[in-house]
Amino acid sequence: MQNQITNLSINLINNKVNVLLSTLGMNERYNAFEYLSFIITYMIKQDNESTETYNQAIAILQEKYAITNRAITCGLNKLIKMCNNEDIFSKAQFNLNKKSTLNKIRVLKAYILANF
Repeated sequence: MQNQITNLSINLINNKVNVLLSTLGMNERYNAFEYLSFIITYMIKQDNESTETYNQAIAILQEKYAITNRAITCGLNKLIKMCNNEDIFSKAQFNLNKKSTLNKIRVLKAYILANF
């Protein structure tokens, strides 16, 4: 299934990611929504959710928007707190402190792939 998804166009993957994030209660008006959508789309397209892939996505966002890594991470954390799905929010991986932003994105990515 993952190979079929990675063969789709980036726009199609991004649109589906946006829809699924919206259904989780995340607000599209925040700039961080676009950051999160891009990071998840990038991870899906790369078929990898490692720290290196996450850092590459952050570097692309930093260059594109002229914003710092800390600002992106703070925005992502604020946006992810809006998640209103009990199944996702209660995952043990979602509540880890070390690399917590990346772990939360991994949980969201798994949810998106399951509902793709």
